[in-house]
Amino acid sequence: MQLLSCANLFENIFPYFVKNILAVSLKFKNSLIALLQSYIDEQKPLIMEWQCSFCQKNHAGNLFKKVIALENNKVSGELKADIGLMTVDGNLFAAIHISKNKKPTESADIQYRKQGVIYIQIAPNEDHLASIQKPFYVGACLNPKCKTCGSFQYDKSLVIVQSKCWKCSGDMKVAVLDCGGGHYPGPDDFTEAELNIARQNGAVIQSNYSKTAHKSYLSNTCPNCQAMTGDHYLFTDHFTEAMYGYYKYERIPVGYFCENCYWNK
Repeated sequence: MQLLSCANLFENIFPYFVKNILAVSLKFKNSLIALLQSYIDEQKPLIMEWQCSFCQKNHAGNLFKKVIALENNKVSGELKADIGLMTVDGNLFAAIHISKNKKPTESADIQYRKQGVIYIQIAPNEDHLASIQKPFYVGACLNPKCKTCGSFQYDKSLVIVQSKCWKCSGDMKVAVLDCGGGHYPGPDDFTEAELNIARQNGAVIQSNYSKTAHKSYLSNTCPNCQAMTGDHYLFTDHFTEAMYGYYKYERIPVGYFCENCYWNK
């Protein structure tokens, strides 16, 4: 009897809690819409900050740079956003989803990216402005998109490490690319411009024969004993050691890297 009473009590109270939660969420949404509309009407910039899930950098940008209107419960394909931010030509620029779940919906993220729409997920918050200024997920990266495939690109930098030769322990500079996404190519994959920058910054790069790879390729070379530093050891023995502070290094920006084109070449 006691269990039955508890069950009955739960059945009576649960709908009340659901109704109350929905009322709170609707109140937050309506207040947020009013706030965003005021920014649009007054043509004020709204700076949004987020940590990019792709390149891991902290981005910041004006959410209303291209937005002139908003739509409540905006439907786009199979998706329905709580708030849609619209451009002057009537296209959906960004889709705002309100949820207490901090994990973005992967299928929504994929569909919005295909549509060229920015997917923004925020949580209900008493500070409505803070909730949109610092959302917990934004499906956009401010790095330039690849002109070939349209994918987001990683920052690419040339890292010059003041290292030691494995053979004679003499001082030598080692050049390696940090392409993001776990890619650290050696000189044989450098462009001509990157080779010139590396050499201008003290790295000795020349063609050497590798007994391990059974071929000759461009590699870092010790200026003292002419021993080569093969690509296999660049990350573990030089780049990683520099990142941990064992070697001094210089990082030189050299553009962007498209991982999608790299794997599909």
